[in-house]
This record gives sequence, C-alpha cells and structure tokens, in this order.
Amino acid sequence: MNAEKMTITLDTEDMRTVLASVGFVVCDWKEKARDEKSGKTAHESAVRNAEMWEAIYQNILQQMKNQGF
Repeated sequence: MNAEKMTITLDTEDMRTVLASVGFVVCDWKEKARDEKSGKTAHESAVRNAEMWEAIYQNILQQMKNQGF
C-alpha cells in the first residue's frame, strides 16, 4: 500500500485546535510513561509514544511559526 502525502490548509483557529489536541495527547502519554507499575513493556511503549507525539507537536508548532501563526 502506498501512502500519499496530504496537504491540508487550516486557518489560525483550526491550527490552534490541532495543536491543543496533540498537546493533550502528549501529556496523556507522558503521564502513562511515568507509571512504571504497568510493566516494563507497557512503560517502554508509553515512553516511545510520548516521544513520537512530542515530535508531532513540535513539527506542528514549527509549521505554524513558518506560516506566521
């Protein structure tokens, strides 16, 4: 299956909403990553997911800065 790159144009309010939503997901995964009682595998998975979502958040933030938001 080939994944195609999509480009979406969002206004300022939409961009802020997306950024806030992704920020919430980052916080949620970081919270799960702090819970070491869930087991080593679950903890490591939560850490990886937190890192991935943090990178997505930073990417969106950088795109907003580049577009003058």
